[in-house]
Amino acid sequence: VRSDENLGFCSGNNLGMRLAARSGADFLLILNNDTIVTPDFLQPMIDFAAQHPKAGLLGGVICYAENPNKIWFAGGRFNWFLETRRLMDGADIRLIDKECFESEWISGCMMLIPRQVYEEVGGFRDDLFFGAEEWDYSLRVRRAGYRLFIVSDAVIFHKIGRSAGVMRPISYYYGTRNRLILKRLYLPWYRRWLFLVWFFITRAVRYAQFAVRGRWDLVRAGCDAIQDYFAGRSGKWSRHVG
Repeated sequence: VRSDENLGFCSGNNLGMRLAARSGADFLLILNNDTIVTPDFLQPMIDFAAQHPKAGLLGGVICYAENPNKIWFAGGRFNWFLETRRLMDGADIRLIDKECFESEWISGCMMLIPRQVYEEVGGFRDDLFFGAEEWDYSLRVRRAGYRLFIVSDAVIFHKIGRSAGVMRPISYYYGTRNRLILKRLYLPWYRRWLFLVWFFITRAVRYAQFAVRGRWDLVRAGCDAIQDYFAGRSGKWSRHVG
C-alpha cells in the first residue's frame, strides 16, 4: 500500500487496515517498522484469539533490541487521570511466568486486531495523526465489551525511539496535544479540570527546565500543542515538514 503524502501513523495504518479487511483477512497486525521479530511471534497471538472470542486486542512481550532480555513493554495500566505506565519496564524477560495475562492497553508497536473487532470499533482516530492512538484504541475496544491480553510467547524487539526520536519536537508536540485530547474524550469533567491544574503546574516547571538546557525547540513544540488543543486544531502539526 502506498500513499502520495504523509498520512501519519493513524491514517497510514487505517489505509492498510481497510485494504486488509476488504481482502478478507481474519486478523490485522499493527507492527512498527523499527522492530525485529522472531520467526514464530505471530502464531501464539492468533491461537489465543481463536480460543477466546472476547479477546479484542492482543499484544506480546516487547524487549529492547539493544538488550534482548530486557523488557520494554509487557502490558500497561492507566491511572486516575488516564496517564499511562508500562508494566515490567526494564525487568528480565525470564521473570514472566504466565502464558497470558490481561492488560489495560496494548502498545501500538505490536497490536493484533481480530477483524470482527475492527469492523465493530473501526480504525485509529485520524485526527490524532501520531501518538496516543494505542491508548485511545484500547479504551474504545474495552468500551465495546472486549478484553485485552498479552501473550507472553509472542516476543519482538524494539529499536527504541527510531521512528520519531526521543525528546524531539515532533514527538513532544503530538504527545502533548494528543494527551490532552484523550483527557477531553474520556475523563469526566471534574477529573479533567483537576488534571489541567496539575498539567499546567508541571508544564511550567518542565518548560523552565527545557529553557535552562537550551531546548527552546521543545518549549515551542509544547506551547504549540497546548494552543492547538484549545483552538480545536488536530491532525498534522503546522511545523511538521514531510
